[in-house]
Amino acid sequence: MATFLGTESTFAEDLKLLWFDSHLEEGPAHDLVVSTVGSDRMVFGTNFGGWDTPTVVTDFDRGLTPNAIQLLRLP
Repeated sequence: MATFLGTESTFAEDLKLLWFDSHLEEGPAHDLVVSTVGSDRMVFGTNFGGWDTPTVVTDFDRGLTPNAIQLLRLP
């Protein structure tokens, strides 16, 4: 077992402490992240809204907003 911050934990448990970019193509990679750590650990990455984003975003998942609020520790 790995030791993280002085506690015994498994790699799978530690993985759930990280945040993941939701900007993945639908398919095996996306499904793997969601099934492994859960959708509550996904946020839009820093490239969202970048040069490759369409003018009108049609697939914005408003369900990720609470995740960003938690990650950024906003009130």
